[in-house]
Amino acid sequence: MHLVRHLIAQKLNPFFSPPHFHLPLPPSLPLYRPSTQLRLVSVLTPVPSQPYNFRAILSDSTRVRLVWDPPTVPVGSHLLDYRLTYRPTVGLPSDSASASARQAGPVRLGQSSDTGIEAGLTEAVETTGLNSEATQHLIEGLQPNTAYLFQLAGRTHNGFGVAAQCSAVTKTYGRWRE
Repeated sequence: MHLVRHLIAQKLNPFFSPPHFHLPLPPSLPLYRPSTQLRLVSVLTPVPSQPYNFRAILSDSTRVRLVWDPPTVPVGSHLLDYRLTYRPTVGLPSDSASASARQAGPVRLGQSSDTGIEAGLTEAVETTGLNSEATQHLIEGLQPNTAYLFQLAGRTHNGFGVAAQCSAVTKTYGRWRE
């Protein structure tokens, strides 16, 4: 108890010293140091990479099959699911929509890209919760002769990763000749 009183007195008065002995303080005992600076540390949690080889394969005038290879997942994490977002492009000719989307590169979901493609898009039609084991998905009910932009991102417990994107143009209905 005597040692505790001296330690408390030393914390309150930095000039206080015990009369006959000097004990080093154990490292587990916190000291009050007014000169101690607090530092705010931000730790970035890793998210999955973008899915690899993300591409669209046209099935017919209203359907597109999307195919991809799984993203790289950080050590200690596992892929929970995917978020697929797709939307028709507006104001872009079908041929240039495909080229523009290929040049756009990866984008983070929820953020606009600096490529200007976002300005030419309508409201997103989103399919969430694609199985984490999936490596393809068939989208049905698309409009014929329309350019679409597709974005796919994997999710771990740390959040969504970078979205891969690709584009496709659905074909018009052909007329049968009799």
